[in-house]
Amino acid sequence: MGRNSARLSLFKFALVSAFLALSTFPFSDGQLQPSQVQALLTFQRVLEFPPVLNGWNNWTNFCGIPQSSSLTIVCYGNSITELSIVGNRAPRSLISNGVQNFSVSNQTLSSQFSIDSLFITLSQFPGLKTLSLVSLGIWGNLPTRISQLSSVQTLNLSSNFIYGYIPMRVSLLKNLQILALDRNMLYGPVPSWVGSLPFLSVLDLSNNALNGSLPSSLGTTKNLTFLSLSKNNLSGDVPDLSGLIDLQVLDLADNLLGPKFPALGHKIVKIALQKNKFTYNIPHQIASSEGLQSFDVSSNRLVGPILLPLFSLPSIQYLNLSGNRLTGVLPMNMTCNPGLQSVDISNNLLTGSLPSCLATTSLNKSVSYSGNCLEKTSQYQHQLSFCSNEAIAAIPPPIKKKPSPNRLILLLGVAGGIVLTAVSLALLVLVVCKRCRRTAYNRHYKSSAVTVSASFPPKLLTNA
Repeated sequence: MGRNSARLSLFKFALVSAFLALSTFPFSDGQLQPSQVQALLTFQRVLEFPPVLNGWNNWTNFCGIPQSSSLTIVCYGNSITELSIVGNRAPRSLISNGVQNFSVSNQTLSSQFSIDSLFITLSQFPGLKTLSLVSLGIWGNLPTRISQLSSVQTLNLSSNFIYGYIPMRVSLLKNLQILALDRNMLYGPVPSWVGSLPFLSVLDLSNNALNGSLPSSLGTTKNLTFLSLSKNNLSGDVPDLSGLIDLQVLDLADNLLGPKFPALGHKIVKIALQKNKFTYNIPHQIASSEGLQSFDVSSNRLVGPILLPLFSLPSIQYLNLSGNRLTGVLPMNMTCNPGLQSVDISNNLLTGSLPSCLATTSLNKSVSYSGNCLEKTSQYQHQLSFCSNEAIAAIPPPIKKKPSPNRLILLLGVAGGIVLTAVSLALLVLVVCKRCRRTAYNRHYKSSAVTVSASFPPKLLTNA
C-alpha cells in the first residue's frame, strides 16, 4: 500500500512538473513552434546580438513583442510570417570597391559573420512572407540559398554592405512583390530576369554601383508601381516603359542615361531624371500626366521650347527644369497651378518677363530663375544676345533612325538594281562602240582598196 502511494505521488509530481515545463516554455499566444524559437535565438547570435534584439531568451514571448519602428515580429498560427529589424549600422559612405571579403571596423559585422549562416537560419521560417533587415552591418555576397525563402513577398536588405552581382536565384522567388536592395555595394548589370517576377510592384536598387544598360524586360514588369535605380553608373537609353500602366514613381537620377527621353504611362506621379544625359525636347505627352506631382529633369542636355503646360498641371507641386538649354518666352499671363510649391527654371535660355504667377512672393512657394535672359528681375540674368547665340548653338542634330530590316532589304535591292542597270548600259554602249568602229574600219578599208587599185596601171594589175 505504501509503495502504491509513493508511486502515485511520484506520478503526480511528474505530471505537475511536465505541466509547469509546458506552461513556461516559450510558446506564445500564437504557440510558436519550439524549432522557430531556437531559430530566432540562433538568428540573434548570427547577427552578433544587435541592441534591438537585447533580452531575447528561451522564455521570450516573441509573438507578443510590441511592434516598433525598429522591430516587428508577426506570427500566424505557430509560424513567423514577418521579421522586420532596423539596426544602427547604416553605411556612412559608399566604399569605392565594396567590402570585398572583409569586414569594416565599426561599420559591418565582424569577420566571423557568415551571410550564408544567416540565410540557413532564415530558411527555417517556411511561412515567412516579409523579411526586412535594414542597417544591420550585413556584408558579403548574397548566397544562392536565398531561393529557399520561397514564400517571401517582401525582401528588404537595404543599407547594408552586400556586394557582388545580384544572383539569378532571386528570380526563383515567384511570390516576390517588393525587392529593396538599395544602399549596398552591388555591381554588374540590372538583371534581365526582373521581368519574370509576375507580382513585382516595387524595385529599389538605388545607391549601388550597378552599370551597363537597362534591360528591355523592365518594360514588361506589368505590376511595377515604383522603380528606383538612382545613383548608379547605368548608361544608354531607357527602355519603353509606356506599357507599365500602374507605374507611379520613376527615379533614375544620377546616372549616365540618355539621350532618348523615356516613354512613360499616364499614371506617373513622380519623375526624377536629374543628372543624366537626356537630350532633345521634353515630350509633349508629359504635359498630359494629370497626376504628376514632382518632375525633375535638372542638369541634363534638354533643348527646345520650354513646355508651358507643365506649370499648370492639376497636381504639380515640384518642378525643376534647371541646368538645361530650354528656350522660349514666358508669357506674362501664363497660368500656374496654385499648389505649385517649388519651381526652378534657372540656367536656361529663357527670355521675356517673369510671369506674374511665378513672381508672386509667398512663404509656401520657392522660385529660382537666375542665369536666363529675363527682363526686370531681381536674380542674375545674362544679356539677351547670350541667349540668342546659345539658342542657335543648342539646335540638336536630327535623330538618326536605324532602318528596319525590310527597309534595309528594299534599299539594297534598289541599289543593286541601279548598279545592274548601269553595268548593262555600259556593256551596251561598249558593244555599240565596237560595231561603230568595225563599220568605220570596213568603210575605210574599202575606200583605201579602191584608191590603191586606181593608182596602179591596169596592165600591172592584170599581170599580177
